[in-house]
Amino acid sequence: MATDALKEIKDNEESYKAYQRALKRIALRDYSSFEMKEYLLKKQDIESDQVDLIVSFLEKRRLIDDERYLKEKVDFLRSQNRGNYRILEDLEKRGFHEDVVMDELNDEDLDDYLDRGVIRAEHFLKRQKKGSQKQREDKLKQHLVRQGYDFNDANKILKRAHDAYTKEDEYASLQAFLKKTWERNMRRYDKAEAKERSIRQARSKAYNYDMILRMIKELENEN
Repeated sequence: MATDALKEIKDNEESYKAYQRALKRIALRDYSSFEMKEYLLKKQDIESDQVDLIVSFLEKRRLIDDERYLKEKVDFLRSQNRGNYRILEDLEKRGFHEDVVMDELNDEDLDDYLDRGVIRAEHFLKRQKKGSQKQREDKLKQHLVRQGYDFNDANKILKRAHDAYTKEDEYASLQAFLKKTWERNMRRYDKAEAKERSIRQARSKAYNYDMILRMIKELENEN
């Protein structure tokens, strides 16, 4: 019974201190049962069976509720537009098994999931002010994968996302890159070598080859 558990906790000085410590922590934020056990074992000189008793008592009082915690944490991480693998990783660290988490995550409609990915993608793209279109796409896919979307979903999100970055923006970005690269190479090499290196460096950034040649010609004409 709950009253017997509380009496046992109170009869042990360290257990009661740990119980009071747990109540203070719960007042600050929610804890999973796993997190609370880890916290008490780290902070209090107490046996693991006493920690189990405390956590079990807190669960009976609904002060710790793993089912509620899981749902609320999933909702929060979804509101941050995290992908499922990032959410899974987060919750596994909090003591939840993969199958339990995936049961919760798989309830989401795929279109809703991809729409969240599009929101994250478009926020990311707005912060990217330069680079080639290919570069931007590659960086976006890498970003989405880091945020927990798999490669297949990242490609779908890429196709749905709107990027306000235009060909004119790409041209201006290449112009700034090549101007600096050209001037640096011209200080170090003869014109033919500077041209070859500048073209190679611009191509390594995945800029359009014809666009690079057109701009190199403009730079040559200026010198």
